[in-house]
Amino acid sequence: MLVEKENNFRDRGDATTVAGSDWRVYILNANESNQAYDGRFQWDSSIVEQCLRNRSFTFDHRDQVDYIGLLFLNPDNRTEPGEKICVAVSMNHMALICGNTQRASNIIKEITDLAEDCQMRKNDLFVALMEKTITGHTEQHEQIEDEIALLENEILTNKQNIGPGSILALQKELLILKRFYEQLLHVLDDIQEAKYSPIDRENISALGLYTRRVERLQKNVLVLREYVIQVRESYEAETDISLNRMMRLFTVVTVIFLPLTLIAGWYGMNLKMPEYQWLWSYPAVIAVSVLIVVLTIIIFKKKKWF
Repeated sequence: MLVEKENNFRDRGDATTVAGSDWRVYILNANESNQAYDGRFQWDSSIVEQCLRNRSFTFDHRDQVDYIGLLFLNPDNRTEPGEKICVAVSMNHMALICGNTQRASNIIKEITDLAEDCQMRKNDLFVALMEKTITGHTEQHEQIEDEIALLENEILTNKQNIGPGSILALQKELLILKRFYEQLLHVLDDIQEAKYSPIDRENISALGLYTRRVERLQKNVLVLREYVIQVRESYEAETDISLNRMMRLFTVVTVIFLPLTLIAGWYGMNLKMPEYQWLWSYPAVIAVSVLIVVLTIIIFKKKKWF
């Protein structure tokens, strides 16, 4: 499927010509053959196939054509990768090859609608397309930060419904974002360092600005990862404190009742003892046991052991 738009961005049904420029954008399904378009724009099908199969950002340059694999995160599931689009760029053509052409068409429409009253060059469209890969990421980082803060508050207030699963989920999500930005920065370096890339010649300054935005997002993710590590350490510390409290309680109970166990052992050995003949022997033993318990509790209270 191809989509063409005139200067006013109306559908023509062939390719996409943007704002009076002499270049075109093709939106193609990954399952369609490129033979029908060889007369206009040739690209290497094997590179495109490899680009779409690789679930990360990729960059390749072959025969005056750049192949950029763009990855879009899944907005419904932040821990799963979303749509992958292979962008093939030559001097006068750009092809967006993906499995979901509707998604690519919507992205191009959003970009061109915003630029309806101004001249849009190929480098403008490409940079805008790159920026779509990080659209909404700042808000996503803020949401993750709020989740971490809420988790930290629940840990410090000794909520019982907190488990390591919540922390591990946040760590996994931030790890995916970290790799996302690392791969994107690596591709941007390749684009800017390519000697014969048409992208490099046209929009190096615009890509530099975009690169700095990605770097800020990456730094923010690293800060959030440190925040999660601190929360995890707080959780482990609270868990250790709870365990120590339990062990201290068991120790106190053991120390309190150990003398009583000793007394019961003495009088349970079935030996002949004079106390057995005394009328107040049992009340005396009970009184001594109670006195031992009371004295032990008083000592523990003074020592602030519980």
